[in-house]
Amino acid sequence: MEIGRIILNAIDNLSGNYREIIKLRLFEDASYDTISEITNIPIGTVKSRIYRARKILQSRLNEKLFSERV
Repeated sequence: MEIGRIILNAIDNLSGNYREIIKLRLFEDASYDTISEITNIPIGTVKSRIYRARKILQSRLNEKLFSERV
């Protein structure tokens, strides 16, 4: 599998709470303040959701990439 497709698939499979925010951050390079304004979510919640989304993605990508090499 192509790495880019694996990453996009992992992002698309995030729950809505994480998916929208991580897409704004990664693809639009939106600041935390901007994401907070767009989503009408407190900045602290934005930061924690981005952190959690990254951890979920890291786990899923490690699992996917390393399971295919075995």
